[in-house]
Amino acid sequence: MAFKWTPTGEMRHQVFVQAKNHTVTKGSVTEGYSAPGTAIFAKIAPVRGQEFVLADQQRGTTTYVVNIRFFSGLTPDHRLNWQDKNKVLNIISVEDIGGIEREHRLMCREDT
Repeated sequence: MAFKWTPTGEMRHQVFVQAKNHTVTKGSVTEGYSAPGTAIFAKIAPVRGQEFVLADQQRGTTTYVVNIRFFSGLTPDHRLNWQDKNKVLNIISVEDIGGIEREHRLMCREDT
């Protein structure tokens, strides 16, 4: 089966991969993310917008499809920091397109 790979020229958004980490301080564990580390280029396209009411506050959620070159070890425990737009994209799923370690398709969510 032939796959259509994302042309490099379409990957024009720079994002930074951040890993989830745990810090133990005096018996308590704090979850956080690493400082923006590895810079990669991505094609980012919104899928849909959704608004709903939580505790009398209106909150928006946007889902994105993000295509990047293969990134070994990438999991939903990572997130993408899209600094150009000042957005953080939480990774929902990671798909190895074609199963040959060439390109990832990520489903990501931005909660605002």
